[in-house]
Amino acid sequence: IIDPSAEDTPMTVDEFDNNRHDDGYDTLDQTEDTIIIAEEDDDDDVVASDKEILFIESQLATIRKSRFQLMSQMEELVAHPVLVVVGNTLWVGDTKKAITIYELQTWEEKHTLFHSVPVKAMMYDEYYKKVWCGYSGGDIIVYDSVTYEKTIIPCGNIGSVECFAQYMTSVWVGVGKALYVYSKRTYMKKREDINAVENGHTDWIRSLLVVTDNVSEDQAKVWSSSDDGTVILW
Repeated sequence: IIDPSAEDTPMTVDEFDNNRHDDGYDTLDQTEDTIIIAEEDDDDDVVASDKEILFIESQLATIRKSRFQLMSQMEELVAHPVLVVVGNTLWVGDTKKAITIYELQTWEEKHTLFHSVPVKAMMYDEYYKKVWCGYSGGDIIVYDSVTYEKTIIPCGNIGSVECFAQYMTSVWVGVGKALYVYSKRTYMKKREDINAVENGHTDWIRSLLVVTDNVSEDQAKVWSSSDDGTVILW
């Protein structure tokens, strides 16, 4: 956190929180890496995120202050969780670099899988009983849903694994701007970056959807959407 009144002197979150009233600021909202504060003697609010300070209109103060009071009572905040049902369990991946597995009936925590970077996407392959997990570092990890044994599939340093879609023996994967097709059985690439070959999306691919024909499943199509504002039918 950077204190704007102290000529960009770095502060920890705890130091900022302890001294904020002396400096004339009031905390309105807080997540794992962001604090939103209000300058009490001015018309602006201050948003402190990482090492950036942005100004927003002070009309949000009352709303965000009540929201902070509610959030401060929570023991843990899981931002942008990724969910997938696997048999009688629920797999929850979060930005805290872990996948927590719960029993659906009792909500008892069954197991936790840790990684070095946040989980961004998950998919369950019911035939092979595997869970495909995509990470912000660009890797795919395929877990056995029973033994939790894992196989790592490196995708290269080209972006975050944002989405999966499966059809028959194939898994489609959106990694940054790239679009790959993998074999469910061997984990080998069936197709290199389709997006680059076909001159498709120009920005990160965010979601994939498989749609089968009403008459024959052999006529499946894959839809992809991207930050470039387009949807492509493959």
